Amino acid sequence: LDRHATLDEETLVKESLKIASELCIYTNDRIKTFVLESKEA
Repeated sequence: LDRHATLDEETLVKESLKIASELCIYTNDRIKTFVLESKEA
């Protein structure tokens, strides 16, 4: 994470999943990202 400290949240998640797909046989590299909007109180 330290190498990617300047990335936005979405890109950071994609990079994390990419690394996981290289390490784990159960994680593949076909990534779909859904961005949810938050409600402010």
